[in-house]
Amino acid sequence: MQMTALRQTLLAQLGHFPKRVPLTPTFGSMMDEGECTRKLVTYVVEEGEHVSAWLLTPQAVAPPGGWPALLAIHQHAGQYDLGKSEPAGLAGNPMYAYGQELCRRGYIVLCPDLLCFEERRSAKELPQARIALDDAGYERFEFTRRLLSGSCLQTKYLHDLTCAVDFLTSLPDVNRERLGVIGHSLGG
Repeated sequence: MQMTALRQTLLAQLGHFPKRVPLTPTFGSMMDEGECTRKLVTYVVEEGEHVSAWLLTPQAVAPPGGWPALLAIHQHAGQYDLGKSEPAGLAGNPMYAYGQELCRRGYIVLCPDLLCFEERRSAKELPQARIALDDAGYERFEFTRRLLSGSCLQTKYLHDLTCAVDFLTSLPDVNRERLGVIGHSLGG
């Protein structure tokens, strides 16, 4: 099967993707962490829905052409309270602080929260059912809701991560020819 046909088949299986909207990023204050700076950023992924992410940037002067950049995606492990903060080295297992380590090695790194994790995990109350969902229940709800509408949770993750790459490539110090992704478990 040719790559074009394979790609079309895969996209058809994923279902419909959310509508693209302007990212409209906002930047929080910068924190000096020695070799790197850390900044909380937010950007829009769907109408009325934003993602928070840690942006890690080397402190040194950018090389000619800009820094290589990586998207560092967090794991699942049923740890809904952890998201962007684990690869950024702020919480969780230090073994998974790969975003922080790669920044020290000269990469601009974006560590976003995926839906249902860290800042995107709030238990949702369903007014029609009058119940509140815990973390795993909220994830199952999002999975089922998307499946019933002709899509899936993986499609949502791919959409949100595409927005993350768009955000990364909009940064002036990023070398758009040197992009990568790293992750573990859900992020791998």
